[in-house]
Amino acid sequence: MILDILKKRYSCREFSDQQIPGDVIRYIVECGRLAPSGGNGQPWKFGVITDKNIINELTKASSVCYDQSWISTSSLLIALCTQISDYKGDVLDMSRYPSYHHKIKQMDKELYSLISMKGYAVHIPGEHMVLAAMEHGVYSTWIGALDCEIAARILNVTGYYITSLIAFGYRCWWNSIFIGIHCGIELCGDVSKHRLRAKFEELTKWGKMHAIDRDQ
Repeated sequence: MILDILKKRYSCREFSDQQIPGDVIRYIVECGRLAPSGGNGQPWKFGVITDKNIINELTKASSVCYDQSWISTSSLLIALCTQISDYKGDVLDMSRYPSYHHKIKQMDKELYSLISMKGYAVHIPGEHMVLAAMEHGVYSTWIGALDCEIAARILNVTGYYITSLIAFGYRCWWNSIFIGIHCGIELCGDVSKHRLRAKFEELTKWGKMHAIDRDQ
């Protein structure tokens, strides 16, 4: 059950040396490939990286804001790449926010490409991959804090831009013990009970949402 997988998963930042089998990697990417997209446009590509030298380079590109050297312990990185938008032909954002139509038309075309909704679309296959990995006992962590331009140069990405990376790997035994002790659970237990998540009632509004602010 997907709910059971979600209850086990957490963002792991220390991986073991155990390599992920090729068939499991293909399974993870295949689950991402099957993700839905608007008009079946599939505006994405997936960079699959298992070479440790490249992983180490991407670790440096991901440490521009703060130290993320733990990324180098992962045995698999997947780069989520989004298609660069065609400014002239893309009216989606204009139709979504009609009151901003004029401002969108005046935007710098290159800037528009970077912040268009296509960048968010690739998160759907990314989450598919995260769940597929956990099904095989492979943990993961999303990496959004990175220099996307350096990462693109490292991977020779053209025609697309990198929105984020996902690090995958098997958790190391000391990380498992730490989580078990810290959360007071069995190593394969339900970590969701010990994570700070808003309650169902706090997040869910049935019917019209009325005047809802961030403090409600």
